[in-house]
Amino acid sequence: MYSWLPETYDEAPPAVTALLAAVQFNCALVCLIGCCRSTARQPELVSTELLVIGLASMVVSTVSIIAPTTSSD
Repeated sequence: MYSWLPETYDEAPPAVTALLAAVQFNCALVCLIGCCRSTARQPELVSTELLVIGLASMVVSTVSIIAPTTSSD
């Protein structure tokens, strides 16, 4: 799913690599926890949100894997 990530780690300066490694996952996790906490009184809404987010993630990754990439030779 993250085909750009290894190339970015190789080409980026060390500060950018550290920022990507340390912040990317944590920001996504904090946003997800914030969404779940804001709707904690409605557990059916939380489970629906998580299901929609999971399915959307699967669709995006499937499209990016299946879609042909064009290379400029």
